[in-house]
Amino acid sequence: MEELNQLYTKIYDIYETHHDKVKEWSMISWGKLDATVLKEEADIQESTVRKLKKNIPSISKYSPFQKLESTISGFKTSLPLIE
Repeated sequence: MEELNQLYTKIYDIYETHHDKVKEWSMISWGKLDATVLKEEADIQESTVRKLKKNIPSISKYSPFQKLESTISGFKTSLPLIE
């Protein structure tokens, strides 16, 4: 049980970072929004998820991780619309 809680904590920490960044960016006017910064941050978050998946292969079977992966991937996919 403790092991599962640690996994969920790692997943939530990444999600929380992503959510906080998106919230921060949503407060910036379109004219001041830097798409390069958004892409760089999305790359960092995607890399963090990949490293977690590499270090803990079994994490892929948990739905919170699948949702996290989907959320970050969806965000990154939407970036060309902002540019």
